Amino acid sequence: MFHIDTQVALVVDPKNQKFGEIGKLIMADREFGNFDVLFAGEVASYRYSDGLDEGKKPQIHVFFRARTYQATDGIRRSTYTDLETTYVSMNLGTESALAKKYEQLFGEPPEPPQKR
Repeated sequence: MFHIDTQVALVVDPKNQKFGEIGKLIMADREFGNFDVLFAGEVASYRYSDGLDEGKKPQIHVFFRARTYQATDGIRRSTYTDLETTYVSMNLGTESALAKKYEQLFGEPPEPPQKR
């Protein structure tokens, strides 16, 4: 089970005006694949689709804000580390640029990397 406060969304649809932006997940209707996302400095949210019902590509990807997530159901969940990898691999910016956007959005820096 997840709570929306533990999630961050990345707009991955290049045709979308918010492409490459991260936002707070404020509503998730997983049954219909709809997500409402609020971006830093804005008062109105935007609705996005996971694309599964329409057979299309997703508009957003959702990640846990934590760097690690211990799933009790055995299903791997995407974490902040996965968000960093996706953000950089899509050539949206650097890890430090993402961290600045995250801090603007949530009012706190992302969880530091785990020491090995």
